Amino acid sequence: MATWNDNAITDVGLELLEQSLTSGKVLTLSRAAVGSGHVESAALKDQTELSSALSDVTVLIAEQVRLDGSSGLQLKLQIRNDGISEACTFKQVGIYASDGETEVLFAIYQDANGEEIPSSVDYPDFMEIFTAVIALSQTYDVNVNVSSLVFITSAELEKRLGDKADVGHTHTVADIADYVEPMNPNLLINPDFRVNQRGQNKYSSGYTVDGWYIEGNKCTATPSANGILITSVINPGTNTHAFWQRIENPLAPGKYTLSLNVLEVSGVWSARIRTVNVSGDYIDSYYTSLLHKGVNKVSVDLSEGEYISAVSVGINKGTEAGNSLKLAWVKLEVGDGATPFVPPDPATELAKCQRYLYVLRGSLLRAGLAEAYSTSYAIFYLYAPASFRTIPSVSFENVVLSSTKDGSVYSEAASIQVRGCNSNAVKLLVNAADSLTIGEQYELSHKPDTTGSIILSAEL
Repeated sequence: MATWNDNAITDVGLELLEQSLTSGKVLTLSRAAVGSGHVESAALKDQTELSSALSDVTVLIAEQVRLDGSSGLQLKLQIRNDGISEACTFKQVGIYASDGETEVLFAIYQDANGEEIPSSVDYPDFMEIFTAVIALSQTYDVNVNVSSLVFITSAELEKRLGDKADVGHTHTVADIADYVEPMNPNLLINPDFRVNQRGQNKYSSGYTVDGWYIEGNKCTATPSANGILITSVINPGTNTHAFWQRIENPLAPGKYTLSLNVLEVSGVWSARIRTVNVSGDYIDSYYTSLLHKGVNKVSVDLSEGEYISAVSVGINKGTEAGNSLKLAWVKLEVGDGATPFVPPDPATELAKCQRYLYVLRGSLLRAGLAEAYSTSYAIFYLYAPASFRTIPSVSFENVVLSSTKDGSVYSEAASIQVRGCNSNAVKLLVNAADSLTIGEQYELSHKPDTTGSIILSAEL
């Protein structure tokens, strides 16, 4: 995912701003645009135009906020794919300013990875909100040209209608008969693969980034800043499912759509929605067409008694070991069409994932403190950030019981058992490899020169 940390007010922008102050002209932030190019960070202030401007992409200034107690403006931009026939990636966002006679590139924002804009054929009504902050002195009088062509979201409409009340009635979205919700919630967790509590750079089996697992050592999964790379390690004779997310509570009958944003592909791949009956027995699979670069999707209308139990990515016959598929995100939603993917809030998504998995590593291990009532073991209580869905299993590496009196005195953990779980509180029995001192307090820690970890898993 792009972070847009590189940004600057351009030299030509500052020059126009100073000229407007001395001449008495009003400076207006007039429009916004995007570009697919990239320059060195130090060169941003020297730019007079965006690199490889994407002139077909619709970019509108939707809202301005004067920042309280500070010097600056916050602009919300709408980036849309109206009429775009092929997917493209923007790596620069530019804000332009005019004094009524001259228009210049005033501010520029940049990210090396950028964000993809799907074609309007693959993803009708796509819209991304980009927030731009411009630091300006409070003495500067700058106007903003907010477009009249912007879309408004459901939440924004509800808020604004709520402020417009007739006598005895407050308006809501329900007052507008033809209003259509612009986007549906994603029914998957960690849909853009950003949560990676296990912290590995590459996975070859089992669970990988949170919520996603590899079946049968058929592929590797390599997470990155903008998605995950799935690489086949087999030459399949038949189509086979390799990369999965299970649904904890199978989804009820109705209409659903699965969509995937493919960044790169070699070989032959597809994705599917898997269904079961009320007893959990397999019923059917609903496949996308062969995956191609861009947004791919499949919609289903499940009859009574058919439930969604999982989604998966499959390696098809004709793929060779070393072929790969890179995904930016996956979305499963209610309805017979794909609505825009909205990147989830990282903190909120982590909390969802910690219902299934919690990893204590390094200094987090010291969350456990216990008094030894035996020479061979101690009981610790650990408190996870979220309530586990069920009693978790435990695995560990390089864990020790360290004396709180003298940290250099410790015993390695020989085994760890979960002896109970109440919501987010987990009771651990830790057997020591060396004798403990009865009555002395110990904390969980890691062996010197290691990180150490305890993994509590309630994964499906």
